[in-house]
Amino acid sequence: MFSTGADGTQLLARTWDGGAMNDQPIAGNLLGTPHRYRIDWNTSSVDFYVDGGLVSSHSVTIPGTMRPAFSDLNAGGARLTVDWAHLGPYANSGTFESRVLDGGTPPSWGAMSWTANTPTGTGLAMSVRSGGTPTPDGSWSAYAPCPSAARSSRARRGTQYRADLTSNGGLATPALEDLTFSCSSGPDVTPPTISNLQVVPAPNGNEATVSWNTNELADSRVDYGTTPALGTVLTNAVFAPTHSFTLSGLLPGLTYYVRVTSADAATNTTSAPAPPAAPLSFVTLPPVCFMDDTDLDFAAGTLTGTSVMRLEDGEVILAPALLAGFEGSDLPATFGGFPWSAGGTSTVANGVLTIDGSRVNSLGTGFLAGRSLEFIATFAVTPFQHAGFGGGNDAAPDEIFNTPPWAMFSTGSTGAGLLARTWDGGAFNDQVVAGNYLGTPHRYRIDWNTNGVDFYVDGGLVSSQTVTIPARCARRRATSISADRC
Repeated sequence: MFSTGADGTQLLARTWDGGAMNDQPIAGNLLGTPHRYRIDWNTSSVDFYVDGGLVSSHSVTIPGTMRPAFSDLNAGGARLTVDWAHLGPYANSGTFESRVLDGGTPPSWGAMSWTANTPTGTGLAMSVRSGGTPTPDGSWSAYAPCPSAARSSRARRGTQYRADLTSNGGLATPALEDLTFSCSSGPDVTPPTISNLQVVPAPNGNEATVSWNTNELADSRVDYGTTPALGTVLTNAVFAPTHSFTLSGLLPGLTYYVRVTSADAATNTTSAPAPPAAPLSFVTLPPVCFMDDTDLDFAAGTLTGTSVMRLEDGEVILAPALLAGFEGSDLPATFGGFPWSAGGTSTVANGVLTIDGSRVNSLGTGFLAGRSLEFIATFAVTPFQHAGFGGGNDAAPDEIFNTPPWAMFSTGSTGAGLLARTWDGGAFNDQVVAGNYLGTPHRYRIDWNTNGVDFYVDGGLVSSQTVTIPARCARRRATSISADRC
């Protein structure tokens, strides 16, 4: 809880697990004025936020159940006031669709803008549709995304907007606070503004992608050809703020010319480059005569201090101390599989190791500090899945992850989220990894240093723990997990 404590002079972040109490003063003067407070009660920690900023984090496991409560002990003195309270988790996703807005005839719609609060791990996507009738029918456009506030949305007579709200893990919610449509001063006579016009030739030399944005909902047209006279036309009647076409059937190594055009619902039209300026030109890529991109291509070369991995197709990397690509149908000779109980399996197929009720770890002598373990894995929403460094004996069924030391990613005892975990034989350190990483593949890395362990997900540092691992570590186990590479 947040508390004024025994003397009432400062705000504290407080936890009590039935044994040790942890009172941490919060910097700054928060008393006497309203603030927005949040407490994230996780499996093995409690995080305290004030006005959206993290002010305290306690490594503590709360046993049993708790309930929301508010208390002021002393009657007649300064009072505690509470405006509202929400208890998560929130829904992972939801949609709000506005009432239909009738702008009359002629329509008077101008720009749409909104104000929203989107805490870390949440998202808000806005879209809008319109039509020439006061209620939606088959003549209305489909919902089109509005990627940023103040996006112009010149509509026909009727319009309607939609908000799609999302939350990673449900601990926080986005909030759409207000939304406005400005009114135009009369009939719409302003053409759209075209921005971010790009032409990207494809590597095959036979295609190119043309894309651009407009500052209001508009249709799309591309004119292109091998001369400035152009000659070939592509159109899309859907009103949208983003536009894209793939030009196909092109010839490699030739110069092509292109001009794009957009018109809004009031038929105001604009082009880029606008005449009399010459069309935009680009050159398709020359034909490809040779390409190395698969693991088989690279394996045909000479490898000196390097190795070949199959990540999507193939790549060349510096030779690691231990390599497991999980190709073929058997575990690499340097790894062994050990079922936790009857029926447990560890199978290799299509470049993926799948572990179900079993443990897989490297064989032979373990490793000392100064190692980095990297792998792509998919953790499921279930408890006791681990991947990382573990100590103990190769084949003993109760070791590797049941005896110290370890440094690993884990779903813990609840399976509700991902943890970065270390155990040096004395103290455990379980840190919740913010975000929802369960059910989808991600790239993980654990840097085991002499006096610390750093955890990365998809290239970003998610946890750094000051700990000295006192012994050798082997690798890796899970009750049910799939790993693409290690």
